Formats: sequence, C-alpha cells, structure tokens
Amino acid sequence: MLHAALVSVALAFAPPSTAASTELRKWFDEYRRGGIDLHQPVPAAIVVPAASDASPNATEVRYCSSAAVDALRTKVDAARQEDSLAAARVLVDLATYQPITDVEEERRRFVSRQPWLVRRLGLEALTQLRGSEAREWLTKIALHDGDALDGVRTRAAACRALGATMDDALLAPLAGALNDGAPTVRVEAAAALGMLGSALALTALEGALADPDERVRLESVLAIDRITATASDLVERRRAALARAIGDAAWPVRLAAARMLGHGHDRGAIPILIDALIAEAPGGVGRPDARRRVRTRIRASLMELTGKDFPSDRAADWSAWWKDLAATFEIDPSAIHTAVPEQGPRFFGIPLETDVVLFLIDGSGSMERPAQGSDPPSRLFLAQFELKRCLSALDPGTRFNIVVFNDELMPFKPAAVAKDATTLREALDFIARIEAKGGTDLHRALDFALGITDGGRSARARAEQIDTIVLLSDGVASRGAVLLPEELLAQTMAANRSLQVALHGVNASTTPSTLLDRLTSACDGITAGLGAK
Repeated sequence: MLHAALVSVALAFAPPSTAASTELRKWFDEYRRGGIDLHQPVPAAIVVPAASDASPNATEVRYCSSAAVDALRTKVDAARQEDSLAAARVLVDLATYQPITDVEEERRRFVSRQPWLVRRLGLEALTQLRGSEAREWLTKIALHDGDALDGVRTRAAACRALGATMDDALLAPLAGALNDGAPTVRVEAAAALGMLGSALALTALEGALADPDERVRLESVLAIDRITATASDLVERRRAALARAIGDAAWPVRLAAARMLGHGHDRGAIPILIDALIAEAPGGVGRPDARRRVRTRIRASLMELTGKDFPSDRAADWSAWWKDLAATFEIDPSAIHTAVPEQGPRFFGIPLETDVVLFLIDGSGSMERPAQGSDPPSRLFLAQFELKRCLSALDPGTRFNIVVFNDELMPFKPAAVAKDATTLREALDFIARIEAKGGTDLHRALDFALGITDGGRSARARAEQIDTIVLLSDGVASRGAVLLPEELLAQTMAANRSLQVALHGVNASTTPSTLLDRLTSACDGITAGLGAK
C-alpha cells in the first residue's frame, strides 16, 4: 500500500509527457533532411464514376491520398493536445519553415516537399495552444526574437498565436508589437488585437491607422470591425477611426472602411459615407485615384443603412436627400436592405464594377467538351463568345488583361492595358486563338495573380492595382504545385486579405464546384455558370 501511495505521489509531481512533441520533432528533422515527401505529382486527378443517384454524365474526382500528409496531421494534432512548451517550440519551427529564402526558388524546387502545407498546419495548431508555459514563451518571442534569418517569421507567428487566445492580459505585448520594424509582424499584431475583441485594443489600433504600410492600416481597419462597441463613447471612437480610414490613400483601406461603416446601424456613419462618395467621384476634385469598387461599396453601405437607392455616380442626390432628412431620419434596425447591382458590363451575369480586371480563363483539354449534355457548342466556345462580348462592353480606359492557363500560363499582355480600339482588337484576336489542351494548373493561375504561395507579397494584383479577378474553369486542379482544394483555398484567403480583390467565379462544368463557390464567397465575389445571362 505504501509503495502504491509513493508511486501515486511521484506521478502527480512528474513533469508532463512531451512524447508527442518529441515525435513531431523527429519527423521534422527527417523532413528537413529531405527524407520525407508530402506530395507525389500525378499526371491527372483520378476520375471515377459518380454515385448512381447522380446525373448520368457526372463524374467524381478524387485525389491520390498521401499517407505522409495523414501522418503529419496526426503528429501535429498530438502536439497540439500536449500543449507544452516543447510543443510550442516545434510548432513554431513548422509554422516558420522555409527551406530556401528566395520564394520563387522555393516554389520551383519544393513541389514534393509542400512547405506551405507544413507551415499552415503548424500555425493552425500553434493558435490552439493555451498552456501557461507555451503562452509565456510566445509572449517573449513576439517582442524579442531578433534572429536575422527567422526572427520576423517567428515574431509574426507568435503574434497570431497570442491573438487566438482572446486574453486581454496579452494586450500590452501585442500593442508593443505594433512598433516592430517589420511590416509583416505589425500586420499580425493588428490582426491579433482584433481577435482579442476588446475595447482596450482600440487605442492601439487607432494609432496603427497612421502606419506607413498600407497592409498594416488595412488590417487595423479589419481589426476595429471585430471590436464590440456598445457604449456610446466607443461607438463614436469606432466611427471616427473608420472616418479616417475611408479617406486613406490606399483604395483597399477605403474599401474596407466603407464596408465596415455599413455595419452596426450607426446613423452617424451616413454623412461620413456621403462625403466619401463625393471624394471618390470620377474625374472630380476629390482624389486622383478614385475607384469604382469603392464607390459601389459606399453606395451599398448607404443603401443598407437607409433603404434609399441612388446611383454611385450621383453623390449630389445622396447629399441633397440627407440635407432634407438629417434632422429626423432614424435607422430601422429590423429592416434589411440589399443593394441592387448597377448597370454596366457583365460576364455571364456577374456585374464587373471595376477599374482594373484580370480574366483567368481555363484552357485545359476538357474545355473542348460540350457545355451542356453531348451537343455543341463547347465550353471554350461559350467562354470565348462571352469574353469578347464583355470586353466590348467595358468602358474605354478600363484596364484589363487575360491569362489562359492549362499546364502553362499564356497572358494576353505582360501587364494590364487600357481598353481602346487597338487593345480591344488585339484582345479579340488573342481570344480567337485560344486552344483547349493540357491539364488544369489552378495553383499557378491564382499564384500569378495573387501571390498565394507567399501570402500576397509577390502579388501581380498589388503591383498592377487589379481590383477584380474573374476565374473561369471547368474543373478542380489536376496539375501544379498544390492540388489539395483546402490548401488552395487557405492560400488564396490569406493572400487576398491584404489585397481586397473581388474574385468572381464562372463554373464551366455541368457539376457543382465546391472549391469555386468557397473561393468566391471568401473573396467578396459571385459564382455563375455558363448559362447565366
């Protein structure tokens, strides 16, 4: 009996097991040495007949499962449940892993290694740790990891993990991280303060609206929207912060602020939005970089608040209406108002409210299949016809580009060009020459536009000020560095957070596309089919 009692006491005071983190460390060491591949490229997805209750011509696409990926998920989940300092250390190593510092070289050489998947799984598990030792260590490195090679990535990952705890006690270190010398860390610190959801974070975020990097200012706006403001002084401070942001020099910040001002049934947001609409007028005295997407978003927010519907290019009508009713108008919180798209160019029924648009057109071999049933025309023919019609309807001066993708990328121009008689004629000739061949490298197309592998840092969308992307495809990825739909979605969402591009999708297949639906839903877009008008 005495022996059993002593054993019980010894177990009670024994240090917690770190077996799971040790196993994950062993796996990671072997992976870094090149002993583990997570993805074996296949010539195409495995296509099998769909279930018997599906349509007669339906097929089901399945991907080759990877036992190595399944093993990694199991080990990461075990380390997360261990929730120890050792687990935090190894998960940070996964979350910040980059075999080659040059991003382009990493993309080219490490398809089989899938480092982006390792980083994502490590970071997701890291944000779920709640142990005191892990939290104290993360708090320390969020501010003080100065390693020349990995310090920025480590501090950013630590900020993300600390924000996910939603613990107000971490406000001070996260606010301190807003002064970090690296914009990437400041972005994560702003996002983390938003995750805390505390009114105490508002002061720090108000200061971040003056950050020299537009990505930090944008993330601060998004974070402010997550802070619950019910007291009148907080409502006024939130409104004042968003009023500053809607006058920002960067259009993605203005767009986000316009969206946020439409939330919360705040009557005081109405005159701010009207003034912003006047400033955003095309060719006016407001701002030289006035954007159509910002104007249409302001109009949508005004309509959601007021129920009135004046066009976005008639700011004077909104101003006159408010002048007459400002003294008496009250918002009806029970009313639901939805903005109707304005007249303008459409692509398969999708309104294109844009100044710079990029069309990503699937040119894989399956696009030669009939659009409906077994009769012509083909999917490609309908895509070509509608693309020609849409480009002809674009306003002169609207910048555009077209990229056809299959195994390779075939751009119309090296960069977006303004529509005029010459560029339209050249574009129509380019569209007529599109041929359907090869597989579907969806990752390459999205990476080209949004820089999804590196979180948007190499985004063509930012360099060319693209605000709208239209993705037309008839299938899921069958080629490329990333085939897993969940990884494509995660990378696209992460990259587009700092870009605010509207990503619309056209499903050229006869079967639903869950990935396309989720991509467009996450990126402020609309999904249509080839039959849409």
